[in-house]
Amino acid sequence: METNYNYNEPFTSRVDDIRRDGPSIYTSVLELIDNSLGWGNASDIYVNFDSDRMELNIKDNGKNGFGTIESLHRFFSLGKTNENITEITIGKYGKGGYKATINIGDSVLIRTYFDKKEYTIGTDYITMMRENTQFPTLELQEFNNFEDNIGTHFKIKIRPEYKLIYHTDTLKRNVMRAYHKSNIDININDEIVERTCLFGDDYLHHEIFDIVYDRDKKCFLGFKFQEDISYGDNDDNDDNDETDKKDRILVGRLNLYILKKTLKNYINLGDNPGMDIYRNNRMCNTNYPVCHLGEIGNNLSSGMMRGKRCHMTFEYNNIQLFDKLDMDDCVGLTTTKEISEESSKWNKSLLTILEKKALSCSKKYEDITNKRKKEHLNLIEKDLIFVRKQNNKLLSQNNEIIEKTNKKIDRFKKKYDIFIEYKAWEFDDELMSYSYPLFINSITKEDKAKYNFVRANSKLITTSESIIYACNEFQKNKEKQKILKSLQKDHDIDGNKAEKLLIYMKRIRDEKNTLKIYQSNQSHDNSIRSYEKLIDIINHIKDEIKIIEQYEKERGIYEKELINTRKLHEEQKNIEEKKKAIEEEKKKKAIEEEEKKKAIEEDAKKKTEEEDAKKKTEEEDAKKKTEEEDAKKKTGGGSVKKDLEKKVKKRGRRPPNIQFIPNRPDTIQTRVDWIKWLNDTLTDEEKRSIK
Repeated sequence: METNYNYNEPFTSRVDDIRRDGPSIYTSVLELIDNSLGWGNASDIYVNFDSDRMELNIKDNGKNGFGTIESLHRFFSLGKTNENITEITIGKYGKGGYKATINIGDSVLIRTYFDKKEYTIGTDYITMMRENTQFPTLELQEFNNFEDNIGTHFKIKIRPEYKLIYHTDTLKRNVMRAYHKSNIDININDEIVERTCLFGDDYLHHEIFDIVYDRDKKCFLGFKFQEDISYGDNDDNDDNDETDKKDRILVGRLNLYILKKTLKNYINLGDNPGMDIYRNNRMCNTNYPVCHLGEIGNNLSSGMMRGKRCHMTFEYNNIQLFDKLDMDDCVGLTTTKEISEESSKWNKSLLTILEKKALSCSKKYEDITNKRKKEHLNLIEKDLIFVRKQNNKLLSQNNEIIEKTNKKIDRFKKKYDIFIEYKAWEFDDELMSYSYPLFINSITKEDKAKYNFVRANSKLITTSESIIYACNEFQKNKEKQKILKSLQKDHDIDGNKAEKLLIYMKRIRDEKNTLKIYQSNQSHDNSIRSYEKLIDIINHIKDEIKIIEQYEKERGIYEKELINTRKLHEEQKNIEEKKKAIEEEKKKKAIEEEEKKKAIEEDAKKKTEEEDAKKKTEEEDAKKKTEEEDAKKKTGGGSVKKDLEKKVKKRGRRPPNIQFIPNRPDTIQTRVDWIKWLNDTLTDEEKRSIK
């Protein structure tokens, strides 16, 4: 059944795929450099980016240029490969150069020289997309090469979106990482990129492993590198069977490094431990080391040291393992020669070896660090033993030896004082010694990355503190020995007596200082005890050491001062007793005055209370009288008793026996008069009822 369907992919779709999923501008430039290096055999390459015109120019000095007209046409055909590809050539897929120009450019012009001719060809990608054509818009042109020019020149009109993205320094870094093992000079904007190793020989440890592919088992194996040895020996994969080793083929080498400095000190390695991968001597991961592939980064960073000095490199050639399998297929290489960090794109056995070696690299780093720490501690302990020995040998050494030892101990003290204060150290591989930095300003992140910092309670610090203590003791003992020798010479006594005399001298000095304090406080009783102690010490010197001449006068002074102080003490005591008696008398008088004052206050209070009571009674009497008068007026002068009797009689009941107190006369003003009046007024019956 015939149809009119067209399944061909539009050119615009291809361009979208390349630009959306393609590499960075730096990887694209590397692809074009690869062409000059791999197919043009160039030794010098010039890269220039004109940001104002957005124009990128790449030139090389390859003697054969593109080599053939077919190569020029093939450049614009995606996927058509060169028949001259080998295991060591850089190019492979026939896509890199063309995809690079599509990715970063709106147009490209190629000028190349070979066969004594000049050829130009180019295209405008915008026109190709509009017309949906696969063919270059600028056809191939041929000219005579009268000036014998050589090489190839790419002129690319860069897409506008790269104006703010492109940075020359970043390109230099990628170029340096990619080709530092190649014998070419690359000039970027009139500056030659250095071809130096990323870290040179600046490492503490280096191990090499051969990576072998076993065609019989269809897996990779790892062996520690040794000259002229069978791969069956020293097999790190514990492969101890006796299979035929002829099916094993060397495919690459794995290098493990423990660097002298931390990774941050190598600008071309990045901050995190990882692995660089070289394909046919050209680094593929040119931006940063691979650190997210499987467990490689985690294993390198494992342990207490966090892998800050660990680095790995894997170098391989694109060896054909089977008809349809080569090394590129096993390492996840992309068409732009970048390394995929997706584990699924890597051979499982190869990835397992790399992960295992990453872990061993981290372990080796910790072993080296622990060894350095142990050696460091041993060195500090030796210094401590030395200082202590010198303390013990002081008395038997002459002054010249003591001075030499003293200079060395001074150096120890200065060195370990700095270490204790800042708690940082490093090992100088050139001098093969440990040093302690002195930080004048605050400690920076770079300092923390460069030096080893320890805790205040670490054995290194506590042992260093013991050295400082021993150094201080040496200084004290040195002065002590100097004094002892002087005492022996001045008084013609032996070492034991000089030692005793020095002790007594110290006791005298201390007691004198105590006496000064007592005297300043005018504490005569304590001063007396100090004088007695000083006299007692001098008497001991006379009894035990038999030298007293220089202290006789001093003792006489103490004895006189003792007598005077005792007199002063008695006088002070009498004065204090008199003062005490006067104070007691004053106190007694004050108490009497207080009691007298209190009695007067109580009498006044009592009198006031009586007057208040009298006044209150009078007020009550006056109130009562007023009430009685008011009641009398209301009843019209009649008798309340008679009114009540009438009411009771009217009701037919017997009136109660009601008693009334008669009104007192107004003439009665005192209580005595009132009692007398009441007694005269009451009847005998009323008096009895009251009783």
